[in-house]
Amino acid sequence: MRTQLLVSIFVFCFNLVGTNAQICTPKGTTLDYYDLPAGSETEIAAWEQQALNWINTYLDTTTQYVKRIGPADGSYNCHSYAWHTSQNGNKDWLNAFLTTDLNNFNPYNQNATPPSPNNINKYWNDGSYVEVTSVSQAQKVWYGSNWTWCTQCWPNQWINLYDHSGTTTSNTNRYKSKWGFWPLYEHDYNACPYTSTSRKFYKLNLPITGDNILCTSNKSYTLTNNPSGTTSWSVNPSSYVTPSSGTSNPAVIHASSGSVSGYFNITYSLTTCGNATYQILSPSFWVGRPQSSSITATLRNWGSYWEIRYFATQIENVTYIWKIDGNPQEATGAFCSFIAPECGGDPALVFQDFNVEVSVINECDTSTTCNIFRFECGYTPTITMIGYCGGGNEEMMAVNEISILVTPNPARDYIKISILKNVIQIGNAIYKNITSNESPNTIIPYRLSIISNFGVTVFSSNLSDNSITIPIYNLMNGNYIVKLDTGFKSYSQQFIINH
Repeated sequence: MRTQLLVSIFVFCFNLVGTNAQICTPKGTTLDYYDLPAGSETEIAAWEQQALNWINTYLDTTTQYVKRIGPADGSYNCHSYAWHTSQNGNKDWLNAFLTTDLNNFNPYNQNATPPSPNNINKYWNDGSYVEVTSVSQAQKVWYGSNWTWCTQCWPNQWINLYDHSGTTTSNTNRYKSKWGFWPLYEHDYNACPYTSTSRKFYKLNLPITGDNILCTSNKSYTLTNNPSGTTSWSVNPSSYVTPSSGTSNPAVIHASSGSVSGYFNITYSLTTCGNATYQILSPSFWVGRPQSSSITATLRNWGSYWEIRYFATQIENVTYIWKIDGNPQEATGAFCSFIAPECGGDPALVFQDFNVEVSVINECDTSTTCNIFRFECGYTPTITMIGYCGGGNEEMMAVNEISILVTPNPARDYIKISILKNVIQIGNAIYKNITSNESPNTIIPYRLSIISNFGVTVFSSNLSDNSITIPIYNLMNGNYIVKLDTGFKSYSQQFIINH
């Protein structure tokens, strides 16, 4: 019963006559197409019922997905829909086999040699499409061609139960395909009247090429592989380049200004014979100065010493230049490292701040990022970003009885203010003078104040401990100063609130 129903589809697929239409692949290779009528109301109703009967007989619709998405129509078939009509092309009938091969083939002669699919394979043999191994990469699926001599058919004849094409969907196990004269369906790959064990997958092979970096000088972006037909193109975002659309191939464009920066794509539209239209999206290209890099830091313990490792954002087609405290580093990639300072000794290092600067350079311009990282000694050393900088190297030395440490900086919800006594400051490093006669833990009552950038005191309290934690969620964003008054001398430290 199944074979008889299938023969009603396939006989019409390869025994047709009609007016040859000029239909071609994206590269211009012509195919044998036929201009046929859609069918009478009676014929269409019969095809609809045949398809419904087959589904009800051979599919379990509780576990197999099949949905009718278009009516029965005798003017086009599976190959036409998959390779042409789904691209907004005309509704014409496309056989997998050449007309001359079909005309010379007697399907009722067991000794006849069945034809090869030399019509449909023009789509990939001329390079318009390329076979891929993953259905997720593909736009088209070809079920193959495998002729068998059918002794259950009356009369006995050659049939090809594989002869089918479809388009892929976002669900890798589900396709859209036309079933001969029968309706257009969306269905599971094996929920159709065709054998699915020899499927092959194809994607359009018309890449868009061009320079990865676009600056203010003209560059060309080409729809390659010799497409045949009329082209137009547009750029997204349109504000990034000039001109932002056109009809030439290649597209010749440049950055709209020296200040633009970001990724852009070009979409080519190619219209070929029979009104088939293909939309080809380019990979992402970069226009203007490179994006600013972020910097992160980690520590690695090598036993006898600690290594500080700095990582920049990995960006393609750029050069990196690193500076630490204004000193150029040998690193030219997205990674830079150096040996951390010694934590022991007399005086003993408490913490040291580093201005870490990375410049990202492409042929258009340079973007520079500078962060302040604090390396703190302790039972286990730590490295933390505490703010932003403008680069440079401070050459300074000061001997202080007291130093103020504010963490985190910038701060959002709270700050911890620590009082470091008997310290020496050299550049960006704070050392504790452990040979001092006065115990570092000796506390003198201090007056602690927090003053806004407008000179307003927003917090004031007597301090009788080495540290205090203060909530700041109710304070506005901006620059603030911690002021410590001992009665003999005042000390201050700036910090930033950024909620």
